[in-house]
Amino acid sequence: MRYRWLGVIACAVAVTSVPARGAIVFEKIADTGTAIPGGSGNFNLLDDAVSSGRNVAFYGQGTVAQQGLYMWKGGALSRIVDRTTPLPGGAGKFSNMGALSIDGSNLAFYNSGNLTSGQFLIGIYKNVGAGVVKVSETPDGGFSSPVISKGAVYVFFDGAGVGNESILTDSGGTVHALVSDGAPVPSGTGTFDSLNSNVAAANGGVAFYGSSGVQRGIYLYRNGQASRIADLHTAVPGTAGNFGSFSNISLGYDGTDVAFAAEDAAGGVGLYRTRGGALVNIATSNTLVAGYGKVNFSDENNIRMAIDGNRTVFSGDSKAIFIASELSVQKLIGAGDLLLGKTVRSISFVGSEGFGGGDEVAFGASFTDGTSGVFLATVPLPVGAYVGLFMGVGIVYQSRRRFCTSGFCGNLTAGN
Repeated sequence: MRYRWLGVIACAVAVTSVPARGAIVFEKIADTGTAIPGGSGNFNLLDDAVSSGRNVAFYGQGTVAQQGLYMWKGGALSRIVDRTTPLPGGAGKFSNMGALSIDGSNLAFYNSGNLTSGQFLIGIYKNVGAGVVKVSETPDGGFSSPVISKGAVYVFFDGAGVGNESILTDSGGTVHALVSDGAPVPSGTGTFDSLNSNVAAANGGVAFYGSSGVQRGIYLYRNGQASRIADLHTAVPGTAGNFGSFSNISLGYDGTDVAFAAEDAAGGVGLYRTRGGALVNIATSNTLVAGYGKVNFSDENNIRMAIDGNRTVFSGDSKAIFIASELSVQKLIGAGDLLLGKTVRSISFVGSEGFGGGDEVAFGASFTDGTSGVFLATVPLPVGAYVGLFMGVGIVYQSRRRFCTSGFCGNLTAGN
């Protein structure tokens, strides 16, 4: 594993409050007392909740052998796939599923496991209304978490050998590369030597992390070409310094704007996005949130974010989820809060797949009584918040490591 450390400094000042427009409504989607659809018994673990409007999908399990992906739509819960579901082609069954993506009723996800022949296979699959189909499979390599948008899947692929890192899509019906290592770095010099990145995609575009060895940054591929969002030559909003590093673990993209986490040379961590053609600071570790205190980002690679229009939903750890709208930042839910009569111990927010296509935010919560579940918050924005002025400089590190989630392991580099 390799790391490149740089840094960032930041400060935030609470200025004034914004009146609330409607109350936040929380709904339980499923919890550890919910019967498993298409299975037996109740869930004992639920995770990775994603949403598109009021449609919610998540990973759930009961016994060790009973694991699957499930969807809540129109108030009804149904099974997408579980360990009894045959793989497309019938050479085995789904076994280690996760990394869900949702767009409307369309779904994409990851799976790994052994075929009936004994061969190990990693794959990306989707269901766009006609059953589960294969997007791409490999016995030697890895994928990032996939993203589905308008029926097309976008994913990073790291194949065996040198020169096989690519951002793939099946848009148009055939899997093909949009950007690969060796491509010229936009608004820079040299070529990409690494694209190790989770991606965010919408409306035919895809945001990703890339590195040329001496240059690192966040880029957007759209309309046949890649462009730079920010790199080591980009000034951190509100400061005189440049970015020092960027995280490739979580990105946000709504078809117009891109969000990312970064650090500056002083080691300060921040969340940034484009808005109206400009790069703006959403929050730093020192950002003050009414009724909560400082955001206190511990690591840029722990930040998860999603954007939709001017709204940004984010979490920096398992303690709280926040919502930013223009210059307003408010806590949505966090540890110690009451949620439907129970005290929250911790929360989970997957990032770009947890918010989009409406006013709904999907998240997971565990409680002090030992139970847990997945929930949907309807947030009629703007909501009550404190307007803050954020100033910061940022840093990011890059490390080469394996990235795993819900049974998924691929070669993903934490970018900086």
